[in-house]
Amino acid sequence: MNHNEILALEHKTWDALCISGSTLIPLLSDDCIMVFPGGMKLSKESHPTLSSILASEEFVPWSSYTILESETRTLDGSAQSALICYKVSARRVSDRDSQSFDALCSSVWRKIGPEQWEMVFHQQTPLPHVSNCIFCTFVGYPSAEIQLRDDSMKETSKASGIDKDYSYVWAISSGVGPILGGVFTQTIGWRWCFYINLPFDGISLIILFFFLHLEPVTTAVSTLRSFDWIGSVLVVGGTVCFLYGLESGSGNEHSWDSAFTLGLLIGGILILLIWGYYEWAIAKCPVIPLRLLISRSTVPCLLTAFFHSFTFISFSYFNPLYFQTVLGVSPIQSGLYLFALVLPLSAMTLGSGLFVQRTGKYRPVIWIGCPLMTVGTGLFIDFGPRLVLWKIVAYQLIAGIGAGPLFQAPMIAFQNALKPENVAAGNAAFAFLKNLATSLSLVIGGVVAQSGTGEFRLVDSNAETEKDGGGTVDHTAFVAGLSHMWIFYTALCGVMTIASLTIQKRRLGDEHGDEEIVPDVN
Repeated sequence: MNHNEILALEHKTWDALCISGSTLIPLLSDDCIMVFPGGMKLSKESHPTLSSILASEEFVPWSSYTILESETRTLDGSAQSALICYKVSARRVSDRDSQSFDALCSSVWRKIGPEQWEMVFHQQTPLPHVSNCIFCTFVGYPSAEIQLRDDSMKETSKASGIDKDYSYVWAISSGVGPILGGVFTQTIGWRWCFYINLPFDGISLIILFFFLHLEPVTTAVSTLRSFDWIGSVLVVGGTVCFLYGLESGSGNEHSWDSAFTLGLLIGGILILLIWGYYEWAIAKCPVIPLRLLISRSTVPCLLTAFFHSFTFISFSYFNPLYFQTVLGVSPIQSGLYLFALVLPLSAMTLGSGLFVQRTGKYRPVIWIGCPLMTVGTGLFIDFGPRLVLWKIVAYQLIAGIGAGPLFQAPMIAFQNALKPENVAAGNAAFAFLKNLATSLSLVIGGVVAQSGTGEFRLVDSNAETEKDGGGTVDHTAFVAGLSHMWIFYTALCGVMTIASLTIQKRRLGDEHGDEEIVPDVN
């Protein structure tokens, strides 16, 4: 017996699993026992039996696997039995879903003849970052998922606390950023809005390098090979083309009916459609696993988060633009006006997070936030060419109270609607969708505002403001354009509110186990 001989047996086992469950059965002894996380033990005496699960029509073969860091030991002096321990990273892609499996596995092999071995025992231990729902991943038998989902949902609930802290930071920084930007612009120059990021980025890289210790489960070459390069190029290329087409048509560079603008817009949309089809039907390791994330439970959460990010970024961009260009205030004073938005927003983000954490109920938070944000956005339509301080404070106060709870509640609802093994991919897709929404919002919002100004061009007004201190700007046309734009954003908030009403009822599990968990067995 040598290490390579036993390792070859494990490769033969996984090769069989890449074909079918029945292919593995001849490699197993009659008394083979397999132990999985969550107390699941399979053998010929178990119910269901090991062979019945492997031979089931519901078994889904693996698509790929990698064995790492294997180690073997003999269990007797005559080398008639051997133990092997190794790490495995595998992936299964099917029409139903896509699953990843990373675990520490151990197997016992018994020699039954010259160069003939049979597996008598197998056990797997999920790696720390992997959810507890592993049995269904390994054997492809969906009914077993129900038995293990309870613990997995509790782990998901704990993990959502990390995302909740991230939402706090994102919400506060999104409001404070424009204030600091105004200070830098008025005192040391607008370029410092970008320079200030460099030292903090450097410190972050140093901290990550010395304190973030991740144990790789695959080699660098395997990771690069499995990365969805085609999907990444398609989504970036399509988004850039579409946004540049909007920017081109709304500016002085090209007209809307020019071949340049139409080519970018139509080409960008076609590329994004191709990307969607590729991610759905072709990609083995998609950037966004649409097949896993699109369901009746998740779509309302995604729509709510998308329209919230799409609208909220406009508060931080177009309101300071209105304050400085139309009202003629300084950048610092414009930042101070934004406190009416930032303070209630931060307080509601924190308060709603604590409410969800203690009660496990997120739908009331969403249902309160969406209508208030819609009303606050609609009130911005009433901003006029003259300074009315109470309107600036009251309107932003209502918008901030409504927008604050929506930073994290839709994300928690989205995570709770996912299977535990899909939460990591879901979080990445959720963050990508929010970033995409903010990128689209400013360009599309500017285009809509421009369409409401008539012959007056916002680009020209910005240049005149910088040159003449705001004295030559057509305030009436500028306000008309912004009002037109706020009508557009209010309509989107209305769609967001309608979508939020269809979010399904699921209560989070907590670490004490005193909350009811409604499993998603679909």
